[in-house]
Amino acid sequence: MGEFLLELYVPRGDGIAVERGEARARAAAQQLAREGTPVRFLRSIFLPDDETCFYLFEAATADAVVELAGHADLAIDRLTEAVTASSSPPRPSRPRPLPPLPDAQAQRDAAVDAAVERASPPCPGDKAEGRPDMNRQERAIFTVYIAMGTLIVLFLAATGVVWWLGP
Repeated sequence: MGEFLLELYVPRGDGIAVERGEARARAAAQQLAREGTPVRFLRSIFLPDDETCFYLFEAATADAVVELAGHADLAIDRLTEAVTASSSPPRPSRPRPLPPLPDAQAQRDAAVDAAVERASPPCPGDKAEGRPDMNRQERAIFTVYIAMGTLIVLFLAATGVVWWLGP
C-alpha cells in the first residue's frame, strides 16, 4: 500500500472545518475498510497562512482515496502520491481548533487610521463641537484638502516673492 496526500482549500480562520473534514475522512476510511477497500486515514495538516489543508492516507490506489473523498464530502484540489521519510508510526493526535487569525485588511485599516489620526489637524466636526467624529474616508479627504491648500499658499507666496524681486 502507498501513501497519498489530498490537498484542499480551507479558509484561514476555519480550523473547525479541518476537524470536521478529518472526522468525516476517518469515518469514510473505516466504512470503506469494512466494505473491503483497503484505505486508512493517517493525519491532517492545516496551513492557515496558505489556506491549505493536507490529509494523508494509506491506500492501495489513488482511486480508493478519491472514493473516500466522495464519501467524506471532501473537495479535492490536488491528489498526489506521497513518500514518508521516517518509518515511525504516526502519533495519534486530535487537531485543536485554531484561534481566528487577525484579518490582514483590518490590520492595514487600523494602521491607516492611526497614520491619518496623527497627521490630521482637528477639524470642524470633531467631538469637541458636539458632532460625531468624521469617518476614516472623510478625515483622509479633509487631510488632503488641507495639504493642497497649504501647497497653494506656498506656491502663491513663492510667486509673489519672485515677482517682487524681479526676473
